[in-house]
Amino acid sequence: MKEYIKQLTSIELSEYQQSQFDTLATMLLENNANFNLTAITQPEAIRVKHFIDCAVGVNYISKCASVLDVGAGGGFPSFVLAILRPDIKLTILDSNLKKIDYCRVVAKQLNVNVNLMCGRVENRSLITKRYDYAVARAVAETDILLEYMAYTVNIGGHIILYKGIQQQSYDDVATKLGLNRAQVYEYNLPNDYGQRRLLIYTKIKPTPPQYPRSNAAIRKSPLGAGK
Repeated sequence: MKEYIKQLTSIELSEYQQSQFDTLATMLLENNANFNLTAITQPEAIRVKHFIDCAVGVNYISKCASVLDVGAGGGFPSFVLAILRPDIKLTILDSNLKKIDYCRVVAKQLNVNVNLMCGRVENRSLITKRYDYAVARAVAETDILLEYMAYTVNIGGHIILYKGIQQQSYDDVATKLGLNRAQVYEYNLPNDYGQRRLLIYTKIKPTPPQYPRSNAAIRKSPLGAGK
């Protein structure tokens, strides 16, 4: 894993960072049954599909930035970003209290500094500040995520979505939400685990106040429906 992370991010893992990843893998497997954290349970698959995949995002996050992880679940990509980039200020958000409690324990074991919030991102009263970046991985379709997340970042801030290689363009949805069209960065995971891509949107003007709508409205009628 060490060589692939260096290849993809130019970061050479220290022994301490390697031990943090080992701890994270152990805790993920030991707690998976109780918290329903992941369907990926083979050690190599965890290293590649969780750790290496999540690591790619550090290339596009500026120094000391504030980052909101939306729908973090078991803490991905948050914990990988926190291990590799201790300079960034991470907030983990998930609507499942059990998973937030799990993330709290993991953060303590890893000795990483993260904030934790339990709730839904579309609840504007919950998000009391705006972030430099908002990230999400394996949460929902792109148009749904953009509506959830657009208001959470500053003007000039960025939304980073981890996605598979076959993804539809939602540039018209992005424009409606005050975002520019996506920059797309493609990469290959090692050992034939496939191609992935990051979609990166920049916020160029305020998100209209009617967004995000309620979760039920978003799910019933996504902004990208009919494309």
